[in-house]
Amino acid sequence: MIKSHPKKFFSRLGQFVLATALLISVSVAPATAGNVVPRVPGAPSVSSLVAGDKSFTITVIAPADSGSSAVTQYFYSLNDHAWVSLGPASIAGTAKLVRVSNNDIDYSVRVRAKNSAGQGAITDAGVVRPVAPPPVYPDAPTILSIQESSCHVLRVEIKAPTVTFGKITRYQFQLGDGYKWNNAWTTDGVKYIHTSLKRPFTLRVQAFNNAKNSGWGQIAEGSAPGGYPNCAYSR
Repeated sequence: MIKSHPKKFFSRLGQFVLATALLISVSVAPATAGNVVPRVPGAPSVSSLVAGDKSFTITVIAPADSGSSAVTQYFYSLNDHAWVSLGPASIAGTAKLVRVSNNDIDYSVRVRAKNSAGQGAITDAGVVRPVAPPPVYPDAPTILSIQESSCHVLRVEIKAPTVTFGKITRYQFQLGDGYKWNNAWTTDGVKYIHTSLKRPFTLRVQAFNNAKNSGWGQIAEGSAPGGYPNCAYSR
């Protein structure tokens, strides 16, 4: 005959019930900070998109919903091509320059944010068309004086025009109508020009700006005097 042990039976039953209760409580425990479901960021917004010369600037605004973690980076795509890094999270609210290969082409721009969970929702920023700025040529130099220092030598003094970009690197002059321009003049100030051309004639001078979208500028004119009447001139 088998004897039962009520105390041991109820002790084991109690352990089983307690273990079952603990298992159930763990399975239905709510999510905590340690087990948050990863979420990518929402879509950022764009406050400006401005065309430049083979470039454009774009200003992104951080998404209202950063997802399950902070935004770490922004990306852009042109005409549905590959996504390229626009910059770290710190660029939000700041105009960012993007360079492109060509002017006069429409670029459809899209942006998105990224956090530790991945890249988030996409924003269509719009279409931008980069364009080269119009050329800006320098003003005419100032002719301070034209004097005949000898029969065949003119003393010419000029002052460079003021430029806001680039640098004046060369001058050229023309000795009367129909003659070729001579660009051997490299600095402003005094220039001695050897010529047997009969005086008076119109001397023309212009300056060259080496900046992009610039070049030879406006023309200054002055009269070359004839101070030596007995000189032999070519015409």
